[in-house]
Amino acid sequence: AADLVPWFGIEQEYTLFDSHNQQVYCWPQHGFPGPQGPYYCGVGADKVKGRKIVEAHYRACLYAGVMIGGSNAEVMPSQWEYQVGPCLGIDMEITCGYLDTSYNVVLKSLTCASALIPSLLREIGMVQDVIPTLVPKQ
Repeated sequence: AADLVPWFGIEQEYTLFDSHNQQVYCWPQHGFPGPQGPYYCGVGADKVKGRKIVEAHYRACLYAGVMIGGSNAEVMPSQWEYQVGPCLGIDMEITCGYLDTSYNVVLKSLTCASALIPSLLREIGMVQDVIPTLVPKQ
């Protein structure tokens, strides 16, 4: 195992909400969307909600130098995740006189990426919640 090099990466799930009525973005006014299943890594406007927001976040992360690795739709409409990293375990950098391992670099990227989402959402009257599963599986 001594010749193996670990990679580090972290993901953050979140759900989009309308800030005016605190309802999950694009959910039916009174009730729930269809059962979970077709939304995970879904494609198309009938499966995923908020793709333009997710893509704007991704571009903002790239512009800010965040090591964002990807994003994908999650198991319910308006639920997403993004991944930061990967970074090789041997990559290091000196920041403010401290030796930072790649894990710390990934954590800094996650922090920066997490800070960008509320700013983007505020511009269009939305908020986010980072609780991974708002509706328990039935």
